[in-house]
Formats: sequence, structure tokens, C-alpha cells
Amino acid sequence: MRGSFKIKAAAAPEKLQKLVELAQKRSGVFDMFSNGVPIAVNLKS
Repeated sequence: MRGSFKIKAAAAPEKLQKLVELAQKRSGVFDMFSNGVPIAVNLKS
């Protein structure tokens, strides 16, 4: 499973990547989907 996100914000790409990583760690839905299934998430620029 793959997911791509484009976030429009006045923030550095590094901060947006940290936001994506934090969302993955805190998301119950992401945890449910990723249990036993390889998932790739990336941030489009």
C-alpha cells in the first residue's frame, strides 16, 4: 500500500516531513492498516 500527500504550507520541507512522521506514529488508523502490511508514505513536493 502506498500513500502520497501534498501539503501546502509556509514551512520548510524538513518540518513537513517531521509532521508526516509524527502523524504515522500517532495515528490509530495507520497502525491498523500497517499491522502486517508494508506501507510506504511519502510527501510530494
